[in-house]
Amino acid sequence: MKYGIGIRNLKTAIAVFLSIGASTLLSFKSPYLAAITSLLVMESSVVDTLRSGKNRIISTIFGAIIAFLLCLIKPGDLLLSSIGIVIIISVCGILNWNFSIPTSGIVFLSIMFGVTPNMDAFEYSLSAIIQTFLGISIAFIVNFLIAPPNHIASILKSYQILRDKTSELIKKRLCYNEVVDTFGFYDKIQKLSDELSTLLEEIRISKDRPLYADNIKEIILLHKHIYFHLTVLNDLDKEYCLSKENLAKLQVIYGITPDTSKCVSKEENIVFNYHVEKILDAFISLQGLPITRDE
Repeated sequence: MKYGIGIRNLKTAIAVFLSIGASTLLSFKSPYLAAITSLLVMESSVVDTLRSGKNRIISTIFGAIIAFLLCLIKPGDLLLSSIGIVIIISVCGILNWNFSIPTSGIVFLSIMFGVTPNMDAFEYSLSAIIQTFLGISIAFIVNFLIAPPNHIASILKSYQILRDKTSELIKKRLCYNEVVDTFGFYDKIQKLSDELSTLLEEIRISKDRPLYADNIKEIILLHKHIYFHLTVLNDLDKEYCLSKENLAKLQVIYGITPDTSKCVSKEENIVFNYHVEKILDAFISLQGLPITRDE
């Protein structure tokens, strides 16, 4: 296992440093709130940072409102604090805001026990919301400006791995009659699909990006077709003979003659060859789909 300081590690540290500095300059009484927010919302992509920040804002506002209302009765009261936690968990559960429970609870308790009888509860609660927004803004700016994630390179790498794996599985299954691992294969397909979704959501990607997104979507769909038909072939109880057409396609693709020694039935099975044909046609179609403008 490799250990080291990664770029996300450094960006998080920079965001925390700037959050504390900005909070201090703005004379916030609890500068750690902005720092904690930056720490929690820094994600691997700009879009994920914004999404996490949105959830954090919702959670903070909700926790601050409950804290403010109970502080009007008696700040720091143990019984009221317990009631407040019950309210937060219950309401978040009803609204399906489970992501908000930890953050809302932390904000609620920090306000509930941070406000003294001589302090303005509204001002303190508003300060917590402002500091949360400040931490999110700083995390977003840092993630956007400093070494933003290169999703294009990640997609190209995942595509190369998927393409090699697809060729390997088809060769093993159809040329050597081996049962193949379709579960691991589907995981690689899903990984490419997730990375493409992230790329398309990134607000910093320009219209002249060097990837053909529609082709990648088609590539993902073709791989899912291959996955389905390979899974069906794995479930067949015996090996059938390849049709002349499928045998010819395999010879063109791999340049070898498939092993027919394990062929139990000498008859050409229609169902078997139907799935083989679908696999090979999809694999051949993949070869004519470039994903970058340089191909």
